[in-house]
Amino acid sequence: MKYWRIYADDSGESRLAVVDTDFSGTAHTPPAPPVDVAAPVDVTKHVMMRVPIGWKGDLHRAPRRQLLVMLSGEISVEASSGPSLDLEPGDLLLLEDTVGEGHRTANTGGEPAFIMMVHLK
Repeated sequence: MKYWRIYADDSGESRLAVVDTDFSGTAHTPPAPPVDVAAPVDVTKHVMMRVPIGWKGDLHRAPRRQLLVMLSGEISVEASSGPSLDLEPGDLLLLEDTVGEGHRTANTGGEPAFIMMVHLK
């Protein structure tokens, strides 16, 4: 499984990159048969967000390291280095640009976007 990551490079520019998840067979819920499971990640809480139609966020940093989970709607995320990413339901974005220039975000769909932000330790 692949997902997106936005982070600040050494010069402070935000960059987009693809991350590939490693899985291994695990007896996760015995007596059910083993399933492929990724390494656990410690979290502190999650926040549900509704982003209104037409909302645009100017250049800003992620307030903390967090995982964005698109539930419905469409948003665009633009790295300060230029490339942008269109996110749709089911997409994941790991936000790690807590320093540097940051990114821009906008609701690009015709409906509110519903997002779950998972705060990471």
